[in-house]
Amino acid sequence: MNRNFFMVTLLAMVITSCSDKKQEVPQNVVPIVVDWDNITEKFDYSPLVEDSALVVPLETRDDCLIGNIFRLVYQNHKIYVADDLGKAVYVFDETGHLLSKLRAVGNGPKEYLAIEGFAVHNSQLLIYDKMKRKILFYKEDGQFLYEKDASKVWGTDLFCQGDSIYLVNNGSNSPMGYYHLFRMPIAEGKDEAEAMMPFEDYGKAGWFIGNKYCCASKNEALFWLWPYDMLYTVKGGNAYPCYRIDFGNKRLPERYIRGDGRIALETAIRDKYVTGFDWVTQSEHSISFSYSDEKGTIVTIYKKETGEMVSTRQLYNKMLGGLYVTPSKIQIENDYIITYRSVEAWRLEAEYGDIDLDKCEFYSESTKEMFKTFPKMDVESNPVVIIQKLKEEA
Repeated sequence: MNRNFFMVTLLAMVITSCSDKKQEVPQNVVPIVVDWDNITEKFDYSPLVEDSALVVPLETRDDCLIGNIFRLVYQNHKIYVADDLGKAVYVFDETGHLLSKLRAVGNGPKEYLAIEGFAVHNSQLLIYDKMKRKILFYKEDGQFLYEKDASKVWGTDLFCQGDSIYLVNNGSNSPMGYYHLFRMPIAEGKDEAEAMMPFEDYGKAGWFIGNKYCCASKNEALFWLWPYDMLYTVKGGNAYPCYRIDFGNKRLPERYIRGDGRIALETAIRDKYVTGFDWVTQSEHSISFSYSDEKGTIVTIYKKETGEMVSTRQLYNKMLGGLYVTPSKIQIENDYIITYRSVEAWRLEAEYGDIDLDKCEFYSESTKEMFKTFPKMDVESNPVVIIQKLKEEA
């Protein structure tokens, strides 16, 4: 190891380890304090949604085999699936019928090497390729429209709001710096980028896992920087901190957060510390986020207006046969809660579980009959998407 690098790193760790005191919550930032004494084993979210569900088995064909859902979007009465493993984007209607497929992989013009970020703006498909340092625009039918030069920025996730594209940088270096929210115009021919810093500068000490760091709902978006505890909002072209999650004495001490990532993870596992939140989504009235302790995943649902919250280890819907859902496979978009489940999960549940669907509750008989068919489907079938509208007061 380079001696100078070692000395600089050691000095940084000494400075940041001088105190493990909690950071002051900035003015106008709402603290959300995790209540470790009131975590339920399971929580039924069916009262939060309308009394119906759109259950959509995605069509499976030789030219439509989804490897891994990187991002799922429900807009324009269509379901958009970005598959980062297969490097493709699929567009389905509300019955699950495949309408179109985009796969333009290559190093030539109009092509991308990987899908690092994906968004839908009106009816345009946006793909962020970090390797080529470009954002490419396509029509829903896969026809190329134009591209943007993103060589001055470095993002780990992106979203659209108004007439702008936003890219979240979670600590990777770029010519414009670390830990920025970058903004670029959506319009063709305008590639200038703006580095926004509505949050404290964490310098170069960050460590990075995953590539999903934002969630958009209506005209507002949230983003965060793992493993830190602040949530930031983007609204009307402005970005600012809005919530800080307080994990209490179960939080990994600050000196480890700002230090070496490997040591931090080892310490968190050994001493059973929380390393920040893993997943966030929001509606107009609530924020949901997940995090992990030594027993597994916990989900907290926080009501913005009242400050009420519930924390649970299992989210399920009683009216969908008691179906449990994985937080990372849930998102809220335009007042709809969207989740998906692999056919393999249904097959394993049927084989090793003791659930009798005939004795379970469902919104309708047709929904029950659909659920009965899923364990019998081919294991390579594409996932099933479930879409429900949130109640206005949820």
